[in-house]
Amino acid sequence: TIATVAKMKHALLFLWTLPSLVASYQHYPPPQDPPIMRAWSCHGRSQRELVNNLATAQIIRSPIVKKVMTLVDRANYVNQRPYDDTPQSIGWSQTISAPHMHAHALELIVPAIEKSQSPTMLDVGCGSGYLTAAMGRMVSDHHNKEPLVGDGSGKVYAVDVFPGLVEMTKENIMKQDADLIQDGTVTVQLGDGWKGLPSAAPFDAIHVGAAADNF
Repeated sequence: TIATVAKMKHALLFLWTLPSLVASYQHYPPPQDPPIMRAWSCHGRSQRELVNNLATAQIIRSPIVKKVMTLVDRANYVNQRPYDDTPQSIGWSQTISAPHMHAHALELIVPAIEKSQSPTMLDVGCGSGYLTAAMGRMVSDHHNKEPLVGDGSGKVYAVDVFPGLVEMTKENIMKQDADLIQDGTVTVQLGDGWKGLPSAAPFDAIHVGAAADNF
């Protein structure tokens, strides 16, 4: 019948075009998904091994971030399982973020400050002080022949609403990163993050490591 002939023509047309469709598909492969950040699985037995695992997982990409996270030992900022890629309790119903979160935050900070001669940063919700110290190491020249970012005059201001965490941050930084406080690179104080820190503003970068009901 006429309908049958029409169907056969359509089938033959499809078979004739199929090879060209396959060739076109092979020539233009579908876009690849971006690499998945393999968080939670980068545990190490030391700070260096933890950082190397974060770099292998492509969570750490910047040499600056790798350097500062190697310099600042997480064992000085949390009492238990410091090299696990997991958050840990630090008291006051608060936690220190997992290392992959610190790495991700630092990766976002680098492009915001790398062109500044004297970067100024604010860390809201400093917790036990790890990220505050890492941010300080970015702009300090104590452990480096020259600062990783800026001319050595950069500043990091850290605030927390819990007095106990403010004192904990200071005590933890004084263990092996005392120069950051002693030379004025890092300042830690009690404060309400909602109010910011107008006395030290403006900032090249602000990290908020605290919960918020709205923005």
